[in-house]
Order: sequence, then C-alpha cells, then structure tokens
Amino acid sequence: MSEEVWDPDGYLAMMAAEVPGYAELQEQLLAATAGLTPGVILALGTGTGETARRVLAAHPHARLHGIDSSAAMLGAERAALPADRVALREARLRDRCLPDRSRWSSRRLARPGNRRSVETRPAPVRQGSA
Repeated sequence: MSEEVWDPDGYLAMMAAEVPGYAELQEQLLAATAGLTPGVILALGTGTGETARRVLAAHPHARLHGIDSSAAMLGAERAALPADRVALREARLRDRCLPDRSRWSSRRLARPGNRRSVETRPAPVRQGSA
C-alpha cells in the first residue's frame, strides 16, 4: 500500500531533524489535552506510535484508532502500544478510510483553520465503576 518507504528504526531521529522543535511539539500536544477525558483518540499518520504512546499514557482510559499507510510503521507501533487499547489500520487517508464516517468525517477534520484537531468523546462508564 505504501508509496513511500518508511524506516521505523530511523523515524524518530528523522522527525527530530526535519521538524524544528519536535520534542517541544510533543509536549505542547500533551498540554493541549490536559484536563480532557477522551474516550477515543483518532491518530492520522501514526508513524511508530511515539505520539500515541505519550497521549495514551496521559489518558489511561482512552482508546486509540490509528491509521497509517506503512505496514512497517504500524508493526513498530503495534509492538510499542497496549493492544487492548489500540486499533490500527493500514490505509491512506485519501482513500476515505476513517472509522465510523458519520463521526470522523475527513472533510470536516481537514477543513482549513479547523481548531478541533483534538476531538474528544466522553469515556464510557463501565459497569462497576463510577
């Protein structure tokens, strides 16, 4: 499926080199989600799961749906993330592959100026917890 070849082993170093302030960006993302109680997190272009790992650690009751076009990257992510909290899919965004299209509209998410890139759903209340 991938049109580009991604190397999971060198991905973090590549991101740090190519994205100015990558580490700070990671911290800002966590700060932006502070105080939220997401039930489901949608990760588009999940890479090796570095960001997903951090966000899931900050939100221990959340589940993550991740999409990436690279089988190698998804393999690295599967190895790094808790399988009981993560659903990963190999797909390209341009193929309109988002789960539950009524909820996660790619047209709505990709709109220029959209400030809802961090969207939350309330976490379900499980029987026996309050």
